Amino acid sequence: MNLDNYFEVLEVLFNIMPYVFWKDRSGVYRGANMNQAKAFGFHSPTDFIGKTIFEILEDQDAAKKIDDVDNKIMHDNSTVVLEESIGEKVYLSQKQAIADEYGNVAGLIGFAVDITILKEQEKLAMKEREQYRKMVDQMVHDIRTPLSSLQLVVQSTKEIPEEKRITLRHASMSISDITGQLLRHYKRQDNPALDNNDRQIVLISTLLSDIAGDRRYKYRDMPIKFEFEITQLNAFVFIKIEPSDLRRAVSNIINNAAESLPHSGGKIELRLTANDEWVTITILDDGKGIPDALLKKVRNKEAISHDKDNGHGIGLTQVRDTIERNYGHFEIISSTDKRSRGTTIELRFPRILDPDWIAEGVNLTKDDTIIILDDDTSIHGGWDSRLGHILKKVSTIKVKHFSKGQDVIDFVSNSSADEKQKICFLSDYELIGQELNGLQVIEKSGIKRSILVTSHYFNVDIRKVALQSKVKVLPKELVHVVPIQIVQAKIKGELVHVHLVFVDDEKAYTKTLISNYYSHLLTESYSNPLEFLDEIDKYPKETIFILDNYYYMPDGGTYNIDGVTIASKLHDKGYTKLIMLSGEEFNVPDYLKLVIKTDQESLSKLDKI
Repeated sequence: MNLDNYFEVLEVLFNIMPYVFWKDRSGVYRGANMNQAKAFGFHSPTDFIGKTIFEILEDQDAAKKIDDVDNKIMHDNSTVVLEESIGEKVYLSQKQAIADEYGNVAGLIGFAVDITILKEQEKLAMKEREQYRKMVDQMVHDIRTPLSSLQLVVQSTKEIPEEKRITLRHASMSISDITGQLLRHYKRQDNPALDNNDRQIVLISTLLSDIAGDRRYKYRDMPIKFEFEITQLNAFVFIKIEPSDLRRAVSNIINNAAESLPHSGGKIELRLTANDEWVTITILDDGKGIPDALLKKVRNKEAISHDKDNGHGIGLTQVRDTIERNYGHFEIISSTDKRSRGTTIELRFPRILDPDWIAEGVNLTKDDTIIILDDDTSIHGGWDSRLGHILKKVSTIKVKHFSKGQDVIDFVSNSSADEKQKICFLSDYELIGQELNGLQVIEKSGIKRSILVTSHYFNVDIRKVALQSKVKVLPKELVHVVPIQIVQAKIKGELVHVHLVFVDDEKAYTKTLISNYYSHLLTESYSNPLEFLDEIDKYPKETIFILDNYYYMPDGGTYNIDGVTIASKLHDKGYTKLIMLSGEEFNVPDYLKLVIKTDQESLSKLDKI
């Protein structure tokens, strides 16, 4: 087939497809097939192309909803499936950002099918569904009422040791996950786009540690040796997944492994490894192994409803589906040979960049005073154990222990300005029976070098407040492995000479940009604009600053400042080399240079301003 015939065939196929369209970053439609054009009352795609959704639809509210969704997809460089109502029609759409190899988004492509008839049929069955939904709601309510009481007791009872409070809290979270799953199952039927909304940024080491502890307790009366260890190499590793999905999948695999072991016992090992690209969870056992016939069914994703005695078969196809639904990879190796029998299951997920809120280390100077605030004496002992070898080497470092937040505030208020500069504050969040929580104590103390050390790190609201307060969060479960190092104290007024400073919430984009064009230069980058504002004065006036316009938090929401405002602050301080990177054209002040993120030539010359 010659090239002309090839394109003719493509054009025919294209126009018999359902609705297809694509638009650029500014919202202008650049292409569509005949079905799409006719759906909006145009005679041909030519009449459709060049218009925005606001020019096409009379209903401007509906147009704005569509435009808002499309802009978010392009900003997040994501793919979304959703239902959209336009007039009396209902469409099931899949929309995907169009990006180059560097992740620069140029626009969006969409595919849609008309599901109006299906939705009308669905309404006829709505009464029956609604009755069933009410039954589910009542069941969830019946579970959540005592659950709320349990959570209240956990939060308010000081007599319960910290370790047991954490265990109870995780148990209540698991129950809450189950009830939430029931409700989300029905919500997804009404809006398929919600399927992606439950995925969260997960610190995988602590989740696996929690699962391992739970399984150890479940099989405490059996001669099973469980092995899992958090080390500095695997402690601070993140993936994006629905936590309850992963918890169920790994727990099911461990359950199957336990059932495959002989009565005399055996070993189950849980491993966590990672490189820059992938995170791998490996579950190994020395049980009976999986027979070849059953293993073949698992690999072919066939449903298995028997052969319980072999342990592994039940549920593995569902586990595989769960992992792949969360963009992971599932591999299984098993042998029934007596010399090498056992099963190894590997779950592999794309690694994401560490979020802004995590404290991956504790940096101290030789003259520091370390303040530790926690209402649990065992935590103070844990910190003393970690800091012991450092205090032996650097005798000038002092440690102060407090159990009450107000005592910390009083201590700091009686310290000189120079003494405050030398304080490293490690604070718990949950202070039982006290008026203030740890974040409030940090705010009132005014200590900039503060870390929130808490088992509540999974709470998105706490992380958002911490980010707005420029406070890093350290999971309490990682105190025993967090790197602690002595660094050189910064000399007041000393300038830091770098060529470029990037301030962009998209860490992956900044990393790619630096790698492609500026790896030969000295650069620094910030994803939290508020942290950058604290550091502005350390840079010489000739420094080049590359800013984003809008700054989004990793868990959703925005920082309370934008790039134009940051540029204004820099301009007022006398900085003149200011660049704004944006996905679209807009008016900026004269002292700010605008560069479009799709302009590769300009992106390669940011250091030539």
